[in-house]
Amino acid sequence: MIDCALIVGHRRSAQGASGHGITEWSWWMDSAQYLAGAMGERGLSVAVVERADTRSGYRELPGRVLALEPRCAVSLHLNAAIASATGTETLTAAGDAEDLRLATHVQAAMVGALGLRDRGVKPIPRDHRGASLLFGLWTVPCCLIEPAFVSNAGDVARLNEREGALLAALADAVAAYLR
Repeated sequence: MIDCALIVGHRRSAQGASGHGITEWSWWMDSAQYLAGAMGERGLSVAVVERADTRSGYRELPGRVLALEPRCAVSLHLNAAIASATGTETLTAAGDAEDLRLATHVQAAMVGALGLRDRGVKPIPRDHRGASLLFGLWTVPCCLIEPAFVSNAGDVARLNEREGALLAALADAVAAYLR
């Protein structure tokens, strides 16, 4: 059993959203280890989980995460849209109170650390993108974070400038949730 599974979004050959010199996967592959270290400093046991670099890797991911017996899971992503889109949001499974409680802690921490527009916690239905992971982990409180838009140069600059603050805030948020 571990306290938290950190799930790096996407995979090496399909790195997700990209812009202004970063991709979701590459940014989080670098940052997830630092986040895990920050969580460890707060007394949490953490595993960083990377999706297998295959098309079926996404379907296998919930089982791999559940095998770790985490108390919670956070899926690490970055957003993309038109260049003017900005802000921080957290997705959570609709109708799950514990998922919502975790997402609320995490969202407030990210907004505080980055100072970007608060796009809120967004409960998503089963047919939404990303829902298969969230609903696949239905026995574990889980959320999918989108701290910034890689399609927005200002968001990327803020993300890079405040990376340490973001990771510390996330570690504090998960620790507070688990207390």
